[in-house]
Amino acid sequence: MKTEIAAQYGITKISDLRHYPDLRFGFTERFLARQDGWQSLRQTYQLPQTDVRGLHHYLAYQGLNSGAIDLMDAYSTDGELAYYNLQVLEDDLHHFPDYYPLIIYRADLAERMPQVIAALQKIVGNITETEIRQMNGTATLDKVPESKVAADFLAKKLNLQIDIPEETLCLYQFTIEHLILVSISLFAAIVVSIPLGILAFKSSRLGQIIWVQSLYYDIKIEKLWTDMIFLD
Repeated sequence: MKTEIAAQYGITKISDLRHYPDLRFGFTERFLARQDGWQSLRQTYQLPQTDVRGLHHYLAYQGLNSGAIDLMDAYSTDGELAYYNLQVLEDDLHHFPDYYPLIIYRADLAERMPQVIAALQKIVGNITETEIRQMNGTATLDKVPESKVAADFLAKKLNLQIDIPEETLCLYQFTIEHLILVSISLFAAIVVSIPLGILAFKSSRLGQIIWVQSLYYDIKIEKLWTDMIFLD
């Protein structure tokens, strides 16, 4: 919530929301659909609010800042929390599970490159939630590349020097990878479609079956792309 709105109502924890049924909530579609999302949260805290709408994460921040909504879901490490002067409400009934990051690596890495493990161990327990918010804010709001933000933090706090690849080199590598992936998929499509086309030409009955199946998969692929664009 906006800090001044929370102070106006005396709200510091989620259970305080029970006393203000007219508050307007704006949640992301993902939070509305999660098992521990809005419906579950409402049952846990017996929340009476009914003015609840689904919003994109960025638009929810804009709505909160403009006063269109009073409360939204957010990640506790979002850079926008400090930028918009927001207050995170305490989950006093412990509805949400605790999340802990883990470093996963091959077992033989410690033998092959022990310096990497030593560098990773320096990070453990040395990054606070406030620092993550600041880094996220620098990346999302100030538009500084994530790799530079991370490298600057590691150099300043842990004295770890990280070489950042040139942006043009990264673009070149991504372009090559994209062309390789497209070429593989195009080659696979040609290998499958040409024989099917010949069979469909020689047999009208088989051609109808192939046409129906191809139409079905076209619809499935179109839906997949639509879902991907929506999620993005």
